[in-house]
Formats: sequence, structure tokens, C-alpha cells
Amino acid sequence: MSGPRVLLIYPVRDDFEPSRGILNKMRYQADALRGLGCELTTVVGREEGVVLDGSRVLKYRWTGGRPKRVLNHYAAFWKLVARACSPELYDVIYLRHPGTNPAVLGFLGWMKMRNPKLRIVLEVASYPLHGEAVSFEQKLIVASDQTLGRLLCRFVDYVVTFGGQREIYGIPCIQSSNGVDVEALPMRQTPAFNRKAPRFLGVASLAKWHGYDRMLRGIRNALDRISDFRPHLSLAGHGPASADLRALTGDLGLDEHVTFHGMTTGSALDALFDRSDIAVASLGMHRIGLESASSLKTREYCARGIPFICAGPDESFDESFPFALRVRVGESPVDLSQIVEDYAGILERVGDPAAEMRSYAASNLSWKTRLAEIMKVALG
Repeated sequence: MSGPRVLLIYPVRDDFEPSRGILNKMRYQADALRGLGCELTTVVGREEGVVLDGSRVLKYRWTGGRPKRVLNHYAAFWKLVARACSPELYDVIYLRHPGTNPAVLGFLGWMKMRNPKLRIVLEVASYPLHGEAVSFEQKLIVASDQTLGRLLCRFVDYVVTFGGQREIYGIPCIQSSNGVDVEALPMRQTPAFNRKAPRFLGVASLAKWHGYDRMLRGIRNALDRISDFRPHLSLAGHGPASADLRALTGDLGLDEHVTFHGMTTGSALDALFDRSDIAVASLGMHRIGLESASSLKTREYCARGIPFICAGPDESFDESFPFALRVRVGESPVDLSQIVEDYAGILERVGDPAAEMRSYAASNLSWKTRLAEIMKVALG
């Protein structure tokens, strides 16, 4: 007997660099769903059209130019998916929330009308949405969601949330946390540690909620207070905060202590991990109104076996987890002296932390475990 038939939709473009992290998450989820025995169809966007199962492309009628790209992304995308993916062929739609707009509501209503038994699960990565709105386009998305979101309850059965909410848009929540595909990530080779020259690594599509400016100010404070101290921060990624972080690096006189690598993947990223002592997770989630975090990046750091700096609670890493180097929530610079001492303490207690962290990730952070729980609730 075959497993549940799942339509996994991520309405982001696979040819757009800032979407790389989101698409990694989709890949982890897809592998986990297949591992659970589900029959799976994946859907993402591309400038030229809608991509099914990573290869089949349903082309838009018109392409080229920003107005057409916007129209395709927010309207034509859903028409093509509805045309290609007959609702009678699926038991569950798992959709990463794109923000509510008439096209999304029309798609969900059409799918539900054609197959009333279809279960629709909406993943809301962070809530409320307004905290992440920076550009005019993003603010329009938020305004539309605030106006039309109340209509989602007509079609959506469950919302998957990572923030502990019990109900969103009047829809019951399945409380979960981000997972990771441990086998897809190599375990780092822990380098020798020099207290006088700690090496930090942040991997992100640089945005304000990553809070890396707190690290930059922390480096400046440490240089002013500690003689013969040579910290270095590598930032792998690119995003809306890149220009501001580069400018702040120059203003603080940190050009010799910070390297911007841009988007980094594959063996080049593996090499960065192998020569870094401590990773840096999101330090500014409070800037978008989140009191707790379920960061995919901390789970990837754990799977690779590198201790990480974090701010705020995360249910997957409670106070007893020894490899999370915690700093207070807020705008204060990171105290690098304390971080170095905490990391040295880890090395004294366990020697090489990589294997222990990876074992923890395999046992506690896999997407297969997370999605098994979600599917159990969704299918009743």
C-alpha cells in the first residue's frame, strides 16, 4: 500500500540566490517525506515558469521585466500549479506561506472545492509577518495578508508554526520546530583553538534579524580592551543588510578582522567550517518581534558539529545543551571575552565537540521526525 500523496509547494524562485537557504529547507523536507513513504510532488518557481519535481518547467506566457515577473510570481504561478496538479491526486498540500492574496485564496479554494477531503497545511515560518517587511513590495504583501488572512480558515486545515502559537488566522496550529537533514551535511574537522585568535563564522542571507552588527561591535570592543587579540569573523552569504554591515566594518576599522565571502556553497563552505572555531546564529530576532527562535541555521551548525552563539530561547536547545554559547537578547555588543572562555570550557570538558553535537542532531533534529508528527495530525 502506497503512502500519503503530498504536494509540497514553496512559492520562491530556485534561480534567485537569496532563496538558497529556503530551498535547502525544502530539499530537507522533501527527502524526509520520501523517507516516510510519501508519494511526493515538489513545486517551486523560476523566472521562466513553474518547476515540478526539479525538472519539468511549465512556462509563463510572458516573461521579462519587473512588472511581468511580479505578475507571474503573485498570480500566474498559482494558475499553472492548479492546472498541472489535479487535487484529486493528493491527500495533503504542504505550502510555505507566501502571504495571503487573491490568487493564493483562489488556488486554495479551487483545490478544496475539487477535493473536499484534501488536507491543506500552511507553514508559517515566522509570525506576525510585518516584522520582516522592509521593501515597499514586502509591505504590500503584509498589508494584503493582514486584510485577507482571515479568509484562509475557509480552506486551510492546519498551520505549522515555530513560534509556539496555538492559533493563527483562526486556524489551529501544529507546533513544531525546524529540522535538518544530518546526512546531507559533512561534520566539520575541529581546528586547533587559539584564544588570542578566535575564528567566527556566520552563514546567512544577511538581514537585520541576524544581528551580525552586534558581533562587529563586540570585535571592536574586544580590540580596544585586550592587547594582542586577533579575532576574525567570516560572513558567508549576501542579503539586504550586506551594504550596512560592510559600511559598519569600515567605520569601526575592522577590515583586517572581517571577511565578506558572499554566497558560498559546497567544498568552499565546508572549508570555512573546518577552519572556524565558533559559528554565529541569529542575534537579532527581537528586531522582527520574535521572542523565541527555531532557526534552521542553528540546526545546521549542530549537525556539522560547531558550537554556536545564539540569543533567545529555542525549544530544541534548552539550557542544558552545552554547545550553545548564549548572549542576552537586545542590542548590546557580543562579549567576545566571555564567548572565548565558554568555548575553551567546552574543549576542556569534551575535547572535540563535533561528534557529540552531530549525534544530538541525528537523534533530536531530523526533519523526518518533525514531519512524521505533522503528517500524523494532518491526516487525523
